[in-house]
Amino acid sequence: MDNAELTSDKAKSIVKEVVEDMPPVPAEYWGRLLGDISMWAGRMTAKKFEPLDEQHLRQLVGARIKKARQTLGLKQVDVAKKLAVSTALITAYETGARAPSLKNLVALTQVLNVSSDWLLGLH
Repeated sequence: MDNAELTSDKAKSIVKEVVEDMPPVPAEYWGRLLGDISMWAGRMTAKKFEPLDEQHLRQLVGARIKKARQTLGLKQVDVAKKLAVSTALITAYETGARAPSLKNLVALTQVLNVSSDWLLGLH
């Protein structure tokens, strides 16, 4: 099968066939695995990668930081304390005025329990 034929549904079907005879594993694990496989199948069949310009990328990352923070019921001050940064910096991230440093990006993924791919809009 060439990469152009591998779809998300086919990837899920392949995984299900492989794991049918395996002992029980927590559903959360398989859900994440299927999600990862679907993501990679989508990337393999993508026609063309079009990067966002810096401003749009900052806005996308900021919106995702805010969404993840709110989903967890955290306030900006809570995230700021966990990252040992100012609340103003978290506000700047969320509005797209500033982009997180690599160090803070990694810390944000841990504090907000999200992947860097998701935070960067790749997933």
